[in-house]
Amino acid sequence: GYPRVVYHTLYPHVLKYARWDGESWVIETVDNGGGGAENSMALDSMEQPHVIFGPHVGCFIRACTMASMIA
Repeated sequence: GYPRVVYHTLYPHVLKYARWDGESWVIETVDNGGGGAENSMALDSMEQPHVIFGPHVGCFIRACTMASMIA
């Protein structure tokens, strides 16, 4: 498969998911509420990404399945 990455931008604080589609990077926002500085991603057996992340400040943990982001 093609590479995928989840990352947090500093200014503004936005969690992004990016995947290479063979020609260019497709970048989508996972969370724009300031969270995501600490994050992790795993692909399931269908290569569907699952992201878990913590907020910028505080101790809540969020998780999401990126159904719309399947390559």
